[in-house]
Amino acid sequence: PSGMGALGELLHSKGLLYGIYSSAGFTACNGFPGSFGHEEADAQRFADWGVDYLKYDNCADGGVDPYARYERMGRALNGTGRPIYYNICEWGIQQPWGWAHEIANSWRTTPDITNSFLHGYGSCHSIQNIIIQNEVTHPYAGPGRGFNDPDLLQVGLEGVSDVEGRTQFSMWALMKAPLLINTDLTKMTEATWTTLSNEEVIA
Repeated sequence: PSGMGALGELLHSKGLLYGIYSSAGFTACNGFPGSFGHEEADAQRFADWGVDYLKYDNCADGGVDPYARYERMGRALNGTGRPIYYNICEWGIQQPWGWAHEIANSWRTTPDITNSFLHGYGSCHSIQNIIIQNEVTHPYAGPGRGFNDPDLLQVGLEGVSDVEGRTQFSMWALMKAPLLINTDLTKMTEATWTTLSNEEVIA
């Protein structure tokens, strides 16, 4: 109720980073307005709110080349003067690992993931399938270049055992992937916390 800036202050006070979502299209994938054509205004608003991370999706693109759309937001974010981690998401369709390092910090390499180690559903792929798909992209990632993003960690979610969660966390670390927590921190089990806070694996 106090606004998005106040939300950012609350998150930062708890030692968390502040992530936000938009799309490089006329609308986002949920039908709400996207940022296409409004990149500078939206980027400045995100910076004013104290945002640290932007996931930038790929719905309702109007047929415009993805590089052009994503580059516009990257330039706008840099123009704010605030360091905002920039993640683009076009699901690996046009092999972003070969070009996205020029404009973003990380790029999705795969379709969306689901909270099952072995079984996908609809357009969502299993953790195991995502690992297999992402294997070929490892030469394109690293410090100073950018990072492949095989989607969110499923550690701690219903449907993923503790062993499966540890396996995913370890594989994401090996693949130099962003370690993005996707579980309710207020309901996290000790086993989930032990996995997510493993400093040796993170290092």
